[in-house]
Amino acid sequence: LLAATLKNGQVAIYLDCGTEDDVGALDHTLYFHDRLAALGIAHEFHTAPGKHNDAFFRSRIPESLRFHADQFRKAGVYPGR
Repeated sequence: LLAATLKNGQVAIYLDCGTEDDVGALDHTLYFHDRLAALGIAHEFHTAPGKHNDAFFRSRIPESLRFHADQFRKAGVYPGR
């Protein structure tokens, strides 16, 4: 697994998955989250009601954008407000 080659803080990782997922993404996302946690790699992991579809992703855009804006600010790339 490539995650084993990461160093904590090397990349910003945001995981988001619907709890009613019906294509197997939730199981894979949970596995990835567990591996990152076991390796001590900081990341954000969220689940919310919904399936692996456009409606779910649209509902989660504000959280995803917040995470990415925070990462850009921390890196000094985007001062934001």
